[in-house]
Amino acid sequence: MALSADLRIIATKPGHAGREHFGSRNDLMTKVLLIEDHDETAGEITAELADRGFDVEWSANGLDGLAKARDLRPDAMIVD
Repeated sequence: MALSADLRIIATKPGHAGREHFGSRNDLMTKVLLIEDHDETAGEITAELADRGFDVEWSANGLDGLAKARDLRPDAMIVD
């Protein structure tokens, strides 16, 4: 699976509302939490995001994902 669309990210940190970033490492948004129960899909998404410079954490289920969200405080979440 190749992600053909640009990963368009809207910054959500205080003081940065409305700034857009397109799939590159930056000081505003780098940590992404992926909650996906299919290992293969999670691996593909994780690899694509990592290639674009994002720090990706993966959880295989919602309960684990909620715990990681509280602990990691990610800049963005992708939830299946």
